[in-house]
Amino acid sequence: MSIDRFLNFKTHERVLHNPGMGFKTFQRFNGDPLIPGLKWTEGFPVAPEFLTPREQVETEHPYCTLMYWRVAWRFLETAPGVYNWDMVDAVLREAHEHNQTVYLRIANYGDNYDVPPWVRKEVGPMPGDMPDFVMVDHNHPAYVTNFTAFIRALAARYDGHPDLECVDVATCGKWGENGGIKFIEDHNLAALFDAYLEGFKKTRMAMQPSGRNWGEYCRERCPTMGWRVDCLGDMGMIGNSFNHMYNLYPFEFCEDGLQDWWKTGPVSHEACGTMQAWFNKGFDIDYIIGEAMKWHVSNFNNKSGRVPPEWASEVDYWQTKMGYRIAPRRFTYGHEVKLQEPLLVRSWWENRGVAPPYYDYPVCLRLVGATGAHVIKTDTKATELLPGDHVVAGRYRLPWQVKIGAYKLQLGVMDRTAGRPNIHLGIEGETDDGWYDLGDVEILHNPLA
Repeated sequence: MSIDRFLNFKTHERVLHNPGMGFKTFQRFNGDPLIPGLKWTEGFPVAPEFLTPREQVETEHPYCTLMYWRVAWRFLETAPGVYNWDMVDAVLREAHEHNQTVYLRIANYGDNYDVPPWVRKEVGPMPGDMPDFVMVDHNHPAYVTNFTAFIRALAARYDGHPDLECVDVATCGKWGENGGIKFIEDHNLAALFDAYLEGFKKTRMAMQPSGRNWGEYCRERCPTMGWRVDCLGDMGMIGNSFNHMYNLYPFEFCEDGLQDWWKTGPVSHEACGTMQAWFNKGFDIDYIIGEAMKWHVSNFNNKSGRVPPEWASEVDYWQTKMGYRIAPRRFTYGHEVKLQEPLLVRSWWENRGVAPPYYDYPVCLRLVGATGAHVIKTDTKATELLPGDHVVAGRYRLPWQVKIGAYKLQLGVMDRTAGRPNIHLGIEGETDDGWYDLGDVEILHNPLA
């Protein structure tokens, strides 16, 4: 049968809340109170009040499909080889209840928390000849052996967990932000990276810029590795002589060879301070957002701080571009199909965001009729829908349950996990269950069948 029907879709510019993209909550979940003022706490277990039944509140912060949790190693390994997985399980469950998935970073140590006490006992006091962001000798066997063993245990339990969106690779330094990485001997740094690279094969990962050689080392072993930075928006937070947006990031991203990583791995940004601090200091929000989009950001952590309402329109615009925004534009198909013959389709799709999806959400057709609803999974890979135009065409066998009669043909992009809502597309006409009507199809008798 030939292609003889077409449909042009009407696009819209509303914010889409889809998996793996947009703003994140920090150390808490959708509907929880924001941090008071401009300060935040991190590295500690999620507060009990955010893990128990509670009333949801309206906040001056976008809705989030992501939750970011940065927790110190010492809280998850309470003794050598004794793991507090109940804490991780509780956070993943709570995220699921709030329709969020988790970005997880295991912080080695920080200002207010140390490495596990038995590790400190073995490695000794803080080295006096290192910068203040280096709190242990990262070359000490007790540090390398124990931390890599913990990461491998974490991966063995949680790799591929449907509520774990991404793992931030942390090897050293305060908060796991690579402070002191240049002092680590190559064989020790390779061991630290390998714990992640060999452990997480299904869950996506993102790493701090670590120099071109180590970036290439990680990408060769994990082509879907993404990158993240922790000071987006710094246009003078520290002082007038240095800022990340002019003095570091444009150079670092190019010199480390990160320009094309976004095509296969997530790009994640964290605010320097919070957006309210940016506003108070008079920073140029249009410039900051423009740079983030140029770097193909998929998600952004504002540390659950207040988003200035004066920037509401800029933030809404940012959310319509951050990550992926899949919008089929024209769909053509054959409206009469004989049993045992393929359904023919051809379509034009556009990704109007700045990045692709990083998990393969199935692009599907659905036939709805007297015999029920029958899903046809196409061979389109969502991860290949880079920004721009795409032609999707195929010949698809009808499900065996389909019988002669009239059906409604629908289009949808399903979540990678059964039972979750479909991906929202940037077009009008979404049904209550996340599908988009294309038109009618008549299944005909096939005298040759």
